[in-house]
Amino acid sequence: MNEFDQMMQNEGPDQMVYTDGERQRFAYIGKWLGRLFWLMIMSNIPALATHKWVLQNIPPLYWMGQALTLVSLMGIGVILLMLSREEKRYRAAGICQLIAGAASWALNILEGVEMNEDWRLLISLPGIVVALIALYQRLMAHADLLRDLAPTLCCKWRKLWTWNLVTCVCEIILAMLSVFSAIVLIALDGNLVWTLLLFIALLIVPIVSTAFTIVEYVYLYRSVKLFRQAVPKSERSRSGGLRKSSFFTRLCSV
Repeated sequence: MNEFDQMMQNEGPDQMVYTDGERQRFAYIGKWLGRLFWLMIMSNIPALATHKWVLQNIPPLYWMGQALTLVSLMGIGVILLMLSREEKRYRAAGICQLIAGAASWALNILEGVEMNEDWRLLISLPGIVVALIALYQRLMAHADLLRDLAPTLCCKWRKLWTWNLVTCVCEIILAMLSVFSAIVLIALDGNLVWTLLLFIALLIVPIVSTAFTIVEYVYLYRSVKLFRQAVPKSERSRSGGLRKSSFFTRLCSV
């Protein structure tokens, strides 16, 4: 038994005997959480094609990326709604995800329209708020789903929301500072230390945000594996879900 399997054994009571109804429920959750896991990862691929540079140099690829991004964002919302059958919080998460996905897609479309960056930021604020609500509901739904099955992983999901909230607040503050960059530079009055700290923050916050996204993928992988372990192999093959991935097994054991 490798390190990851030992960790999973400690997080989930795989020796418990479950009823047929519970096993069917776990199979359903594992199937849709597995689909959510892969769709969230795959959604990052078309997003790479939605950069402004792609719009200026390869317009067809940009619009194809926009279409695929919209499909993936809507797909995530639909999967969350499917999971609402087992956990009510997923319903709010799914609805907010659909709204935030459509708002994000519409904002990306505006990349092709000449617009003042300050106005673009103000227009994006409602979408950011809805996306934050969707993130909160999604992470809390994952935590509630694992409250009895794996209390340790449940706590990790709740802590992940706290750190995501802190990061999001920092991103909003930095975005507002960038809008009023001229005023900020005047206020700093050539203070090298504060200017350097601001520059470092602009570099670090996006990296931290990306790191927390990867952590969410890892926790989601662990969650799917826990529900799969509670279902006999004969039933797993019928229910679908997350296939064993040596890459994520190594990643989750870190």
